[in-house]
Amino acid sequence: MRELTDTLLNPAESWWTTLAGTGTRAALDLLETETAGGRYQRSVYELFAEMEEKDGHLYSVLQTRLNGLLGLPRHIQPTGDAQQSVDFVRGVLDRLPRAEEFLRALLDGVAKGFAVVELIWGYDAQRRIVVQDWLAHPQEHFLFDARGRLLLLSPPFRPGRGSEEWLPAAGRTTVVAQGAFPAPPHKFIVLTFGRDARNPYGRGLAQRAYWLYWFKKNNLKFWSIYNEKFGSPTAIATYSPGTPEDERARLLDVVEALQTDCGVVLPESVSLRFLETMGRGDGGTYAAFADWCNDEMSKVVLGATLTSGEGRRSGSMALGSIHDAVRQDYIEADARLLAGVMNETIVRWLVELNFPKGTPAPRWSVDVNPPENLVQQTQIDRELIELGVPLPLSHFYERYGRSHPTDGERAICYDDSNLFQYHLQYGVLTVNEVRARLNLEPVPWGERPTAALAPSGDGAVLSRGRAQTGDPSDGDSERISETEPREL
Repeated sequence: MRELTDTLLNPAESWWTTLAGTGTRAALDLLETETAGGRYQRSVYELFAEMEEKDGHLYSVLQTRLNGLLGLPRHIQPTGDAQQSVDFVRGVLDRLPRAEEFLRALLDGVAKGFAVVELIWGYDAQRRIVVQDWLAHPQEHFLFDARGRLLLLSPPFRPGRGSEEWLPAAGRTTVVAQGAFPAPPHKFIVLTFGRDARNPYGRGLAQRAYWLYWFKKNNLKFWSIYNEKFGSPTAIATYSPGTPEDERARLLDVVEALQTDCGVVLPESVSLRFLETMGRGDGGTYAAFADWCNDEMSKVVLGATLTSGEGRRSGSMALGSIHDAVRQDYIEADARLLAGVMNETIVRWLVELNFPKGTPAPRWSVDVNPPENLVQQTQIDRELIELGVPLPLSHFYERYGRSHPTDGERAICYDDSNLFQYHLQYGVLTVNEVRARLNLEPVPWGERPTAALAPSGDGAVLSRGRAQTGDPSDGDSERISETEPREL
């Protein structure tokens, strides 16, 4: 355990300034830049959160990346014969409170470098240890030692007592660090993004996008000044010599009112004209610079620009598909990162705490396969069947997302015989259409649907035989029997 001796230490800055072997001042430079050489009084993680809140484009591309991952289906698969552990883990995760927010809290590490979620354990009705709730903690409350172990700061945590309710000072989450102690086992889940041997805290996307955010923020400031100065022409009022001071003051108020009012009333002794600035342009340089910053942010977060260009440029469909594939690669990398954290923490802990030693833990995964082209797959399956490749019936129900009929449930099968029988039963065909199918001559009453000839029940059994020329509506005509095949 590495104790913190400086009681005035800002824990959010400690890893950049005091962690052994770090040797980087990247975040400290960010904080000094934010205060123009002074000391930033908030943590760098609050700065990252402020970047997401104030920069709409940065927030949008971050949400695009995270939502692209969270919108994918998730699975729990066995790694051995222990199906009981699979069902148990699946049940616990299905009942996890605010499950989507839980995953989103972990993925906050992608933007900020690392994220910590605390698990609150309890017992279910069978006295099994389960996760009853969870808490996401600010990054400012943690440190990492030289071996990468998670350390809890005291305060807000206390050694031996776990976490406790703690309310920070108004407007701040930075605490005064008096000490640090290792995190208890099976308690805190940590997701780290961009971690290496020199930086156990990770390098999040917000840190990589900071200078683009800073340039765009200051560009907007000068752009606003430019628009205020050149957005409307300068009004010039001239007055005759000897005009009293109070009238000149009122005239100045009138000129200032022209910024918002449509018209003013002036005496004849006062003339008014507008001064246009020649060659001032339309501020396109500022807009182009802001667009460049947005494009670079898109590259940092999504790896490409055509998936977030807001229609400013036109690109070929092929190039757009390539950019979308790059974004898909990023989502797959995040899925592997999240699955590794889930399997090494909450999934493995649930098995270790509830099953005998050596019970294999299931694997939690995200299905990152892109949606299939079902039309193309249908053609492939048809060609495979024509080549004689045997395919199980379950393959088609799973691939095309159709429900399997239960025992005793009426099912429609689209082969010739069953489809023909269905058309007969429900009167889709007329009598003459059926007779034509059977190579029989038409009859005068043959425009009637076949359902009008069938008795109640599952439908008549029709067979090919000699032609019957009588009208079934006559009293002497025989009804078609369900059990006795008759002719049309």
